[in-house]
Amino acid sequence: NDPGSVPPESMRVVGREGGHNFVLDDGDINGNDQLVRIRTAKGHQIILSDSGDTLYISHANGQSWFELGAEGTVDVYAANSVNIRGGDINFHADRNLNLNGQTVNINSDSMLNIQGKQTQITGTDSLLSYSDKYVGIKSDGTISLENAKTGTWEAGSSMVLSAGCIDLN
Repeated sequence: NDPGSVPPESMRVVGREGGHNFVLDDGDINGNDQLVRIRTAKGHQIILSDSGDTLYISHANGQSWFELGAEGTVDVYAANSVNIRGGDINFHADRNLNLNGQTVNINSDSMLNIQGKQTQITGTDSLLSYSDKYVGIKSDGTISLENAKTGTWEAGSSMVLSAGCIDLN
């Protein structure tokens, strides 16, 4: 052997199975698959992809992940639940804010305010307003109660109708 040469068996790449890895990939000859990836032995990973234009963090079991996309999207997935807690939490949408769920619960220990230029509450099967103490409806304009079938007003002890003129039929 030449003293300045390295034998081929000394040049082979040796890796271990199941270890952590850190990949810096400049991609193929066309610049595809350019990324930096950190992956643990168990499979948790962080991917910063230049060619995919995303930042992606995932759990090894695939049950939770989030992605920051090139179009300005933030996608969060959790097979179980997503929990956020803070002093004040503010959601602002320049377009629509949509809440969807099998059941949607909104609770407040003090005051619940719902405000809108036009506010509509619709129940396709039923709509119920209830209070232990007081239900008030007020308008500085017109109040209209209308139904297509039977209407009932019932009071436990007394009912007072007050107006400049009351026209029944």
